[in-house]
Amino acid sequence: MEYKSHMSKKIAFLTSSIILFEWIELILYLYLGTIFSQYFLGNNAESLIYIYAIFAISYLGRPIGGLVFGYFSDKYGRKGPLLMSSLLVGVSTLSISLIPSFENISWYAPIFLLLARFIQSIAVSGEFNNASIYLLEHSQDKKTFASCLPATAASAGMLVALALSYLIGNSTNIYLWKYVYFILGLMSIIIFFLRKNLSESPEYLKSFSSTSTKSIWRTLLQYKKELFQLIFLGSFLSIFIYIYNGLFMSYIAPTLNYSANNSKLIMAFTQLCVTLLIPIIALYAEKRNYRVILKSTIPLIGLMSLCLFYGALLGNSNIVVIGLILYILGNASISATIFRYLAENLPTEVRCTGCSFTYSLAVAFLGSTAPLLGELMIQKHSLLGPAYYICTFTFIAYLCVNLKDRIKA
Repeated sequence: MEYKSHMSKKIAFLTSSIILFEWIELILYLYLGTIFSQYFLGNNAESLIYIYAIFAISYLGRPIGGLVFGYFSDKYGRKGPLLMSSLLVGVSTLSISLIPSFENISWYAPIFLLLARFIQSIAVSGEFNNASIYLLEHSQDKKTFASCLPATAASAGMLVALALSYLIGNSTNIYLWKYVYFILGLMSIIIFFLRKNLSESPEYLKSFSSTSTKSIWRTLLQYKKELFQLIFLGSFLSIFIYIYNGLFMSYIAPTLNYSANNSKLIMAFTQLCVTLLIPIIALYAEKRNYRVILKSTIPLIGLMSLCLFYGALLGNSNIVVIGLILYILGNASISATIFRYLAENLPTEVRCTGCSFTYSLAVAFLGSTAPLLGELMIQKHSLLGPAYYICTFTFIAYLCVNLKDRIKA
């Protein structure tokens, strides 16, 4: 039986949109920590710490979601889990906007917030990699471009969140964030209903018809080397992005005496460049070997980290600017190519389980803790510590992509 592959604009939009909404919410949560701490925890001295603790604890839901949604995607098809994850993202985001304040329900407010974010975290882990794989499997001749669309949506979400955080922070309406969360949740639920008309992945249908009796776990265990590669690559990607976004505002910019508004403008500009470059580089990679582009640009991240933190240590803006340029080029090139690499490192029948679980595991335990570790290093006067941390995982990632691949593109 022949299965046709075709990725329409409708498929691309409906598959990537939830990731756009979720990254808007994720970055807003981090940048509006002070507003959230006052609303959900009152004027307690440690309220901001609790808000970020809720953020960290909720990440423990990611490996759970990656394993569950990944397994069901490989066992029963890609469409069903994408439907469920969009519904859970919508309901959990909407519910955050409806939680009463600490003043009204006391400690139930942060408890409900933690519950909503935990459910949200489970859903998101079933969305990012599965969406990238679904788009890749729908495309015949532009697989790199198709698989980079969720990363482009995430980058665009970070950019939109920066703009919204500025508007909310300067607004006289202290509940403006609630309207934003309500709209994001409502739009996610609308996407859930629109996704019902999506077709199943042609590549999955072809694979399922020939491997439906095989055990997913037994097959997955045949690819131990590839799974460890995916964990280290996911760690590398999340560590350098989280450290940059976490420490640029709190350490690099203040060291150079940049104002808060100027710092946000710099971050917005770099994120805009990354967002625009990801699809352009992906299209270029279609004509070249995308694996060669991935391998050749990974070292840029190590150089980026040294320039940013060494430049800040010296108080030299020129070195920091070089670091920002390297961040734009490195992040865009890696984001354009790495998700196809991750997907094609495993066969179709275990692709979602392996990719979603390993990536979620890496983000939960190494990515989410990276800014905190970086901050601790700086406080212990190891000012270049975060750069060395990024360089270590850059080296490991470079080794991973240069190992002999079992699954060829």
